[in-house]
This record gives sequence, structure tokens and C-alpha cells, in this order.
Amino acid sequence: MATATDDDADTEGGELTRPRFRGCVVCYSAEWVAYGARKLWR
Repeated sequence: MATATDDDADTEGGELTRPRFRGCVVCYSAEWVAYGARKLWR
């Protein structure tokens, strides 16, 4: 099971990467929520 942080592990100090749709609408929505939270945290 992929999480939103799997692809972002190497970009911790760099730029944020936008979520990619992988076939699961619920997972995609959760990735966007995590992306927004990380963006606001900066």
C-alpha cells in the first residue's frame, strides 16, 4: 500500500511534488490533503 510520503521521502528538504492519480480516488484525495498540509506548514 502506497502512502503519500513514499514519493516525498527524497524531497523532504526540496520542493513539494504534486500528488499523482494511481487509480484510487480515496487515496488520491488523501494525498491532496497531505500535500496541502505540507504546503501550509512551510
